[in-house]
Amino acid sequence: MGLFGTILGIAGTALNLFGQKKEADAREQSAQKNSQLMQEEANYQEFRTSRKLEDLAEYKDKLIARQRVLFAKAGVVIDQDTAQAVVDDSLAQFEKDKGIIRMEGDFNVRRARAGAQSFQDEAKSARTAGYINMGTTLLNSASAIWG
Repeated sequence: MGLFGTILGIAGTALNLFGQKKEADAREQSAQKNSQLMQEEANYQEFRTSRKLEDLAEYKDKLIARQRVLFAKAGVVIDQDTAQAVVDDSLAQFEKDKGIIRMEGDFNVRRARAGAQSFQDEAKSARTAGYINMGTTLLNSASAIWG
């Protein structure tokens, strides 16, 4: 291969390396953006769960107060077994609902954080693959030019 061929080979290799680096950078940035979105989703799920629990607590307080008012209007003493059983049953149901909300919220947060971690891993892989591809191109081109 003559001097002109060598120069073209080096230029082609440089362009190829530049393209591979740009592609790897783009894949890495995309994965990092997706990771950030998943982290924001995790934060949103934490907020949403907290808000649902607050709403449930407010509703519980209103319902129990309403039950007591209705019992009082009816002349029923809350300390009596039946009336207290109704209030206790309502409180127990609210505790179950609170547990379900927490469990769903925790699951959604864990799922979003796992997704964020997966995208972080993808970003690292994209960077590593880019460097490996660049090295392979460099070695193959050197072999073709000077081999």
